[in-house]
Amino acid sequence: MEPPSQSSFISTGLPSLHSFFEPGLVQMARKSKSHDAIPFASTAAQVGMTSTFATTMNLTTAMVGAGVLAIPKLFSLAGWYAAPVMLLFSGWTMAESGIAMSRTLDLLDERAKAGSGKSCPQTYDGLAELAFGRAGQLVTRVIVNCFMLCFATVLIILVGSGLEIISGAWLPYRIWVLIVYVPFVGVAVLGNMHIFSRFAVVGVIASIVYVFAIANAGFMAGASQGAPLWVTHVDPNNDDTFTYSLAPASLGVLGKVQAVMLFGYGYQYMLPTVRAEMALPHELPYAIYGSVGLGAVFYMTVGVLGYYGWGDAVADMVATTMANQNKCHCPGAWMTGFGLSVAVVANVVVTFPIVAQCLATGVETVLDTTHSSPVRFALVTAIVVVGLCCPYFLDVVGIFSALLGTSIFLFLPIAFHWRVQGQGYWAALKHTVVVVAGLVALIFGFYESVSDLIISVNKGGGNPFTNFMRPLNPQFQ
Repeated sequence: MEPPSQSSFISTGLPSLHSFFEPGLVQMARKSKSHDAIPFASTAAQVGMTSTFATTMNLTTAMVGAGVLAIPKLFSLAGWYAAPVMLLFSGWTMAESGIAMSRTLDLLDERAKAGSGKSCPQTYDGLAELAFGRAGQLVTRVIVNCFMLCFATVLIILVGSGLEIISGAWLPYRIWVLIVYVPFVGVAVLGNMHIFSRFAVVGVIASIVYVFAIANAGFMAGASQGAPLWVTHVDPNNDDTFTYSLAPASLGVLGKVQAVMLFGYGYQYMLPTVRAEMALPHELPYAIYGSVGLGAVFYMTVGVLGYYGWGDAVADMVATTMANQNKCHCPGAWMTGFGLSVAVVANVVVTFPIVAQCLATGVETVLDTTHSSPVRFALVTAIVVVGLCCPYFLDVVGIFSALLGTSIFLFLPIAFHWRVQGQGYWAALKHTVVVVAGLVALIFGFYESVSDLIISVNKGGGNPFTNFMRPLNPQFQ
């Protein structure tokens, strides 16, 4: 591992923006056991000097990523009454599971200092090993690696969709996916993350752009139509009628909404690593509450204004509606949507190699091998094939968040806590509510997402062999 670069500091001796906001995914990749792990971004990170405020910002930017693009659609599915309540409830469950992990890590840290012979784990699977042994560690690694595989697939869907919008469908979605496949597989095989880790701050900037772009465009679109919030509304520009919903069409839909919202708040898989970088690890709960609170504010803003702007006509990925001149309702919203697509592509270009690195090193660890070019080639190829065959953003997120995210975000953190620390009455009551919420997302979220995926494939030309050159964005079809 290379020593930290002196360029990480400015003349005053303070850490640079890159080292200050080193993303959790970069920290995870750096903690990898692989020989090509990312070097430390700064001496501060190496000795655990990240401030509580910086950790809060780190976790917040981890949350406000791809999931924010689905929030307006989730408001459409749940309706005005249920969506805000579910958003706050999902945030509470995610905060509780994170606090449970934090307390578990604090206890393990105290035991290590008392001479237990075992150090406090710095990775998610390391925590699983201490709680449930090697078998538990293996199961956890498989779950996390499958989650990372699906997360990378979502990134492929986003970059292909974004490039199609930016180019005006000069090339369709699937051609763009094949184009980005070449550099992505090359970077994954080489495993050199130095450049991408240095530009990881793009993710911080992109998170800010996502929130402000969607909120601003939604407000402009709704205000331009004088849209009332609960009645059928006719757009005089294109005679396109759209509505606002007060309640979900069915209770089962709430399971899918819950699952995708959990994905939006997700951070638990990086929590042990982020804690290990902190100067004051015992203040991690403050960072968790702060980041979840900020995430809730951002998501509520995006959900309310995004749904206000386009109602039930909003697409599964809001950038698709914003960049559609026939649906965006005003030129300002269209221009903002175009800029949002640029931000999405820029973020994915930097984020995908880091996610691929985490995935590759995780799979290589399970296979008990070091850097394996065939494994990395196969993983990126599998991701791209799924992206080509199943380019439906919200349905894919709903399926893997329900099937895998519920375990990573809720079930396992609570299980770690119960195994290591035990439960008091009040904690047991809260954790029971968290587990029940996870079960609702798992059962109903998975069922609804699979059902919606089948519908999307049947009506959207999902067969890549017969619709390979068909644009994904409806305005170009």
